[in-house]
Amino acid sequence: MWPLGKRKEATKAGDDAEANPKQAWTLYLVKLDDGPMVVRLQQNAGNGNESLKYMVGVATPLHSPNANGMHDAAEGAQLGVIEDAVIAALEKDAKAVFVLSNCSKGAKEWVLYTHDPEFVKGEFVKLRDATKTHKLQLLIRGDPKWDTYAAFVKLSRK
Repeated sequence: MWPLGKRKEATKAGDDAEANPKQAWTLYLVKLDDGPMVVRLQQNAGNGNESLKYMVGVATPLHSPNANGMHDAAEGAQLGVIEDAVIAALEKDAKAVFVLSNCSKGAKEWVLYTHDPEFVKGEFVKLRDATKTHKLQLLIRGDPKWDTYAAFVKLSRK
């Protein structure tokens, strides 16, 4: 979603394909020229989701990123609560599908795809107002070919 920078290498940290092959997630550490990026990617997320033509990015700046632009454990716990809320709100009634998260350069982002941007906008206002620990930002744009998702897949698999 945001400029990814020039990739140096990706290291596969783990996946859960054996535990749940229908919704397999893989965690990657991607080394960019300007620092690391941690990407958690749902494998095969685009399969069967062709009607979801809008990319949704929910992002927040980190409070005190370390020298690598990452959060500490305490803030990670706060971000986990936010992630759970974002997924619960936006995946409601199959309005969206959560496909990846990334953390880099002092920000955390969750990426979803939807067929109903107006629903997402309404739910986002509720999420933003209910979130007291971080300032949430929203980006919605047409992405019928899932180019954003494909860029992260390519970034993570090389």
